[in-house]
Amino acid sequence: PLVMPPAVLDVSRLITLLQESGSQAVIAGVPNEAVLLINDIWTAIYGVKAVLSLDELSDAQPIVKSRFSATIANANARVRFARRLQAAIGDGSFGTIKSDHFGTIAVDRERCTLCAGCAQNCVTGALTAESVEGILRANDSLCTMCGECAAICPEKAITLNADGVHLDAIWFREREAAVDQPFCCVECGKPFAGKRAIAKVIAAMTPLFGGDMNKIRTLSCCADCKPKVMLGNLLKEIKNGRL
Repeated sequence: PLVMPPAVLDVSRLITLLQESGSQAVIAGVPNEAVLLINDIWTAIYGVKAVLSLDELSDAQPIVKSRFSATIANANARVRFARRLQAAIGDGSFGTIKSDHFGTIAVDRERCTLCAGCAQNCVTGALTAESVEGILRANDSLCTMCGECAAICPEKAITLNADGVHLDAIWFREREAAVDQPFCCVECGKPFAGKRAIAKVIAAMTPLFGGDMNKIRTLSCCADCKPKVMLGNLLKEIKNGRL
């Protein structure tokens, strides 16, 4: 395929073009960052460049092993790129290609309270959380190293290592980044958050409730039971003539 200008290409579009054609691409112009990265990746995996300049046109050749056809619907650009690159790597291991936009996510398991704020703000799905189950999951291949998760983490438990694209099958696998035991509602027994998160809330709010054990109890209640406990407290105060 002939591609021009290179400025319109990002890594997701470029890898799609290469895999669907099963060949190299040729550009007219100065290679952009995406072209340089894909060239390094293709050289590591297949031993040849993915994108050639016009001066290298005579070196163009099909790369049959790179052929991969797929429809990846309802996914953002980083997800599409990761799934296609994963198909190219398979079970192999080809080293790491340096890039500031790729790397790994480290979470301090002792500090993380599973508040899920990082997952809620992650636009690519690199971090996902199940607060009720008490699990924070990470997929390094989907992370853009934007730093939003680390910036909003109240516990400063997240560190991003922008060391590049890991051409290894394990880099694409979702993993448990942090785990906590589920906390069960003291009223109905239903799990609704992680133990560390509730412990943090109780520690912060208890001094503000002036020793009122009924109010403190609401901190250990799920969203369904909390209004019932609060209403019960209100009715008791009315009955006792306090309101």
